[in-house]
Amino acid sequence: MGCHSSGGEGEGRFTLAGTVYNIQRTATYPNATLSLYSGPQGTGSLKLTLEVDAMGNFYTTEAVNFGDGLYPAMEGNTSVEHMNQATTTGQCNSCHGTSTERIWTE
Repeated sequence: MGCHSSGGEGEGRFTLAGTVYNIQRTATYPNATLSLYSGPQGTGSLKLTLEVDAMGNFYTTEAVNFGDGLYPAMEGNTSVEHMNQATTTGQCNSCHGTSTERIWTE
């Protein structure tokens, strides 16, 4: 998100972005769907849905109201992987792939 932030070199300012990988976490996973819910495990209200592109990336420049936190769910061809804790930031790769495992689905 560094390139797509205030003062960055990329076109547009991302408010939420990241990359999804296969179950082995060795290659990007294209054409998945990221959903953000108000409750854990896909409960509560669906707040946002983003499509993962052919390179395994998801992003938006639209305003995202994280409020007290939203719960991500990544849907692949055969599974839905839920994040068990709420997030209040759209900088997914600031933790995933750095201090926690990469985002994945299958």
